[in-house]
Amino acid sequence: MNHPEERRPSATTPKDAETSAGACPAPAGGATPPSAAAPPAAEPRSWRLLARAWFQATRPHLKPVTVIPVLVGILVAGGEGHFDPWLALWTLLGSLAIHAGTDMANDYYDFVMYEGDAPFTGGSGVIQAGWLSPESLRRGAWVCFGFGALVGVYLAARTGWPALALGLLGIASGLFYTAPPVRYGYRGLGEVMVGLNMGAVLVVGSYYVQARGVSLEALVASLPLVSLVALILYAESIHDIAEDRATGKRTLAARLGEAGAVRLYFGWVAATAVLVVAGVLAGRLPALLLLTLVPAARCLRAAPRYLGGRYRHEDLYRLGRMALGLYKATGAALVGGYAWWWIRAALG
Repeated sequence: MNHPEERRPSATTPKDAETSAGACPAPAGGATPPSAAAPPAAEPRSWRLLARAWFQATRPHLKPVTVIPVLVGILVAGGEGHFDPWLALWTLLGSLAIHAGTDMANDYYDFVMYEGDAPFTGGSGVIQAGWLSPESLRRGAWVCFGFGALVGVYLAARTGWPALALGLLGIASGLFYTAPPVRYGYRGLGEVMVGLNMGAVLVVGSYYVQARGVSLEALVASLPLVSLVALILYAESIHDIAEDRATGKRTLAARLGEAGAVRLYFGWVAATAVLVVAGVLAGRLPALLLLTLVPAARCLRAAPRYLGGRYRHEDLYRLGRMALGLYKATGAALVGGYAWWWIRAALG
């Protein structure tokens, strides 16, 4: 997944970066201007700069979309009397490793596909800036996937084979988002798969590791996260419609066109708010989630301007920022709400 918060030059040498900022630029993801030029061959010579380049390659600004669902699954299980801190730690580390491997693999395969003949809006930007070579990023992805698989083996030995199966599903889904021959992210399936993997699979999988089973409670807890993590990916693709169409990347937004994509965005936000209210009223979601109606309302307040076409293309980046902010608010409310349910259950 890319992130649209900041713009970044498409080509900068490691020396320029070190002298001007002392570090890699802030992650920008989908906001990278198109560039077809190959990056400089040299990687950072400074160990400090190299470490920062690898850190940026993991896109740390997006890791809340892994941490939050894992915590939610653990907290739901804890509220039912199932908690092993060691298993919780390894579940989180394995999930973060698979997410990091996914981001590196996506950067690599996007660059390989686009190099030399098409626009590239590129992820962490470490390839385009020359801080890491494409081959280094490919190897880094497999190291992360390998670590995640080993964690899955350990968890399976402790809790049962579904833990490993879910981990391998996460690796395959992350890899084939952009890797041939599947490339489902190019076929309009990105939002569905990312929503399921970064929402339902992480919550239910984390719950399973603790409880050795699955529950409707865990599945329901994942639903707001399923919707909003998919919305983040969708929002980031809206400002790339022209580039995606030019390269044959048939995202959902590219299929709808800009006007239709913007309409769906605000409808999506409204539908998620309705889902939250319904879940709380039914007693299936924590009441603390009602606080997320405030950022949702702020987002919807911008709808008339966008739906009326009174915006510049650059304003489309704000849709991604609003979606990420709404996700974080919802995640915090879920974590806080289920933590309170756990405390209440423990107190009897």
